[in-house]
Amino acid sequence: MYGSIRRYRVRPDSVDEVMNRVKGSLLPLVEKTPGFVGYYTMGPNDGKVTSFTICESQAAIDQVNRTALDWVRRNLPDELSDPEVIAGELTTAAIHQHA
Repeated sequence: MYGSIRRYRVRPDSVDEVMNRVKGSLLPLVEKTPGFVGYYTMGPNDGKVTSFTICESQAAIDQVNRTALDWVRRNLPDELSDPEVIAGELTTAAIHQHA
């Protein structure tokens, strides 16, 4: 499994709009990536929004990162900055299973 963390500076007055547009427009694009496993967002914290993506391969993570960057630049250039990106192989994991 591979993961990516992307942190964006967000204009404070646009957080709700950004999250709605991500959910309605970006997420459907990302979900189509072969090897996609999951996508999560967190924030805003300290004026930043963070997204987490999990995929089955490095190629899938790379594609999601390209898709997200292109989408942000086309759709939210005034609301979000280009992201800080950390990506790589996930080496430790634990998932809580509910009974």
